Amino acid sequence: MAAGASFSTIEKGSASGITTPTTLVVKSQEDWHRVWARHASVRTPTPGPPQIDFSKEMVIAVFAGEWMTGGFTVEITAIEDSAGAIRVTYRETGPPPDSFLTQTITQPYHLVTTPRVEGLIIFQRH
Repeated sequence: MAAGASFSTIEKGSASGITTPTTLVVKSQEDWHRVWARHASVRTPTPGPPQIDFSKEMVIAVFAGEWMTGGFTVEITAIEDSAGAIRVTYRETGPPPDSFLTQTITQPYHLVTTPRVEGLIIFQRH
């Protein structure tokens, strides 16, 4: 993988069945179905997972946990080769002080595909 690898968003939002802060790398159809079922469990009916060609791609996922209000987001900002490891950089943001917020429980997340690689993958929050 070259520095500054490309990635495409599968889905990004604020309602997920994964409610604890979690970072994941998914490299198999079986694992993808398991992760997707848990993630999409908050939807009725629960949709099937998007198709991924795991012979060429992998899924990178960041779940920011559960918050008691709106205004929180998470975004994968870069995936790059860094001294033999792949570094996934992501940013979590919260609402500005004194802002008006929706009083609803949220679970921010960002799911992307990127070219499949083997080896160490490091997540770095910035």
